Amino acid sequence: MRRRPKIKTWLRPQEVAPPGQLGVSCLLTSAAATPVDFVSFVFRGTLTVATARGAFERVLVHAEKRTEAFVLQKGELRLDTTFDLAEGLPPTYAAAGLTVSYGVEIRVSIPWWPDRVARYRVAVRTPLGGPVAESPAAFGANARSGEPSLEVALRSTTLEVHDRVEGTLSVLAGNARVRGVDVTLVQTHTVSSLGGGAFDVARYTARVAEPPIVDGKPVPFRIRPPPTLSPCFSAGGVSVSTALEVRVVTLFADDVVARVPLRIVPVSGDGPRRRTSALPPVGKPRHALLWATAARELGAVATDGEEHLTARVGEVSVEAGVETRGAGRWIVVRLSWPSLGLGMRLTRKSWRDVLVGRRVPIDDVDAAGALTLVAREPEQTRRAFVGRRLSRLVTFTEVEVADDGAELAVAEPSRSARAVTTTVRAALGFAREITEVAARVPPPAALADALGAWMAAAEELRGRLELGRMWIHEGRRGPDRVTMGARWGDDGALLGLSVEVANEPPLGFHPLASDDVRLSPDAKLAWAALGELAEVRVDPTNVVAFVPGAADDPRARFDVLDLAVRLRRALAGRGAAGPFR
Repeated sequence: MRRRPKIKTWLRPQEVAPPGQLGVSCLLTSAAATPVDFVSFVFRGTLTVATARGAFERVLVHAEKRTEAFVLQKGELRLDTTFDLAEGLPPTYAAAGLTVSYGVEIRVSIPWWPDRVARYRVAVRTPLGGPVAESPAAFGANARSGEPSLEVALRSTTLEVHDRVEGTLSVLAGNARVRGVDVTLVQTHTVSSLGGGAFDVARYTARVAEPPIVDGKPVPFRIRPPPTLSPCFSAGGVSVSTALEVRVVTLFADDVVARVPLRIVPVSGDGPRRRTSALPPVGKPRHALLWATAARELGAVATDGEEHLTARVGEVSVEAGVETRGAGRWIVVRLSWPSLGLGMRLTRKSWRDVLVGRRVPIDDVDAAGALTLVAREPEQTRRAFVGRRLSRLVTFTEVEVADDGAELAVAEPSRSARAVTTTVRAALGFAREITEVAARVPPPAALADALGAWMAAAEELRGRLELGRMWIHEGRRGPDRVTMGARWGDDGALLGLSVEVANEPPLGFHPLASDDVRLSPDAKLAWAALGELAEVRVDPTNVVAFVPGAADDPRARFDVLDLAVRLRRALAGRGAAGPFR
């Protein structure tokens, strides 16, 4: 009497990766001689997609092998066969709405008798590659000034299935209130047929930062993926991808989200990997590195660990850095130089310019439409600025240039070395223009004929002559430090000659008049003598004498200078000594 045999099956290997070979062995055990039409081995793979319109199935692979008819004798019979898996087959996968499955069916066909059928699942995996190299990465989101922004660095974007995701992040809150930072692993599958599409099928979220979050401070994080995370693959019209999503959760504002793809690969079997890659810097360390890079390119000096650099162009000192203004970050460049003495002010054009007089024409066409230059004596300033490229300043949102310095500012365009370099290079170019201006400043028209007398006075006082307003700086009268120059009105008119003698050391009080009870008799006498020739003002740091009228020859008023020196020495308790003793 015919009997259905028992089937015992072995699959070799337990997991197979295409392109590869699957070996199938079966042991048929029969209790009696049984006629068999055939024994078939079928390897089959299917892709099933479930949508709102129903379930759709596509056959990925179907291969069959069968024997000829024979009589299965009582006892055991072993049969062996193999199946070749073509390259490009997707691995076994199951997630919401998508299933990729493989199986082997063994059928013993018995005429006029129920067949014996056995079915077994086959695990198909993605091929193992070689050793996985680490691939550090840095990325960010929303560098717009005044809004929250995010920077993230990962030790590697290529991970084995069970590797931890390690990185650091940095947040700049801007004008938003940050409630926390979440890190999410997002797995997405995409089907290119059967009415499919792209779907997020798994999200694993961990909060890695809670308030208070310090602006620009790196925050390390480390998360372990769940064991259900699938390796990434793309084959047979199916792909599975993984991304890391970092979200800055804000209150009453849009969240800031940065997303970067991850490459998840099967476990290589080489044991735990040693992490060797350094994390790219984020936050303030990265910003400081950008400034150091820019400083090297510009020949400037960076401040270690800070978003700051200094440089010098001739007599012009340049200092640049990042400042917070309102809720935004600005690159601010401050320049200083010896006073030009022009009574000038150079700014961005404004509707208020209609109220301003004494404007100076700008011959740089690119700058003339954006900037306004005013000065005490427009013609004098025009001659100094002829041919100068002021268009370098158009780079800046805020421009404020005076006789002895400038402040230039622009909302940080992006956090990159190129942005810093471009901005600071424009400021250094302007510094070179100012150096040229300083060398070309003519004397004021009212004292043009007196230039020789002023140069002689500067030489006698061993001081530096500033031609713009005719002012002698850093002069010496004996041991005393003195300053002497022409004083001008707001309308550009010459008012007279000013003499200043420095109180060194500064006085411990502020005398108001020559009869101040705190003055010594010598000081009162010296003040009275000086007051007969000039208007006198004394403060803790200076003795100032002003002689109204002409200022054609400062040497003609050295008598006023000597009396001012005498008063300074009397205030210091040295009234009996002359200025040269």
